[in-house]
Amino acid sequence: MTALTSARIPPVGLEDHVRGEGPEAVVYLDLACPHCAAVWGRVRDLRLRLAAEHLGRSPDDPELRDPVDAFRVWRETAQALDGWYAGGCVGPRPPGRVRVHHPETVPRWALHAGPAYRFLVDPDGRPRRLRRAGTF
Repeated sequence: MTALTSARIPPVGLEDHVRGEGPEAVVYLDLACPHCAAVWGRVRDLRLRLAAEHLGRSPDDPELRDPVDAFRVWRETAQALDGWYAGGCVGPRPPGRVRVHHPETVPRWALHAGPAYRFLVDPDGRPRRLRRAGTF
């Protein structure tokens, strides 16, 4: 059996989602792959930069480097900002731009909305007979 290796990463093409300037972000990392391992440092720096921006902290903040501490900081920052809003926005605004998310319970009838939407609506505007045929 031959050794398994990672495929070469193709250059950025027209079909890739790219916005703005700066380094690319690799979402899937196989740290056994030399390329992925080399990119890991840039991905970590991007994560730290985004976290620092949303939390109102410095990217060099040591609390952001450890995942357990970072999650605690996210939670505390969101709770502080929520508390400030709940208290009528009195006093200086806490740093950060994150809020606690309270997801709503999805009603049972809504569980059928996705399949019904896919059956009834065609985003391309094709008539039903063309959709069934899989043609345009």
